[in-house]
Amino acid sequence: MHLRATKYEFFTNIRKINVRIKTKEEKFYQKAIAQNFKIGKFNFKEQLPARIFYKGKFLGIYYFDFLVEDKIVLEIKVRNYFSKKDIDQLYSYLKAQKLKCWV
Repeated sequence: MHLRATKYEFFTNIRKINVRIKTKEEKFYQKAIAQNFKIGKFNFKEQLPARIFYKGKFLGIYYFDFLVEDKIVLEIKVRNYFSKKDIDQLYSYLKAQKLKCWV
């Protein structure tokens, strides 16, 4: 699947879920998103372990919510913002996996 088409379908699926679920628990969003990805026949992986480094120093292992089409990292947050720590972790994972797109 082409990355541009993937991103469009991807965002469409996420918006539909966000409107229907009225909870602050990420696990319910994760289950709903996984179900939609299966229905839409997306190639995806859940709860991916990644070794996180910051300024060359190992910080630990972080589990990312989804990798979609081996190109897009989806990290679910029920709050309205990403912290600097969240962003640093995502950049470390993207760099390690040679990826460029995250949501």
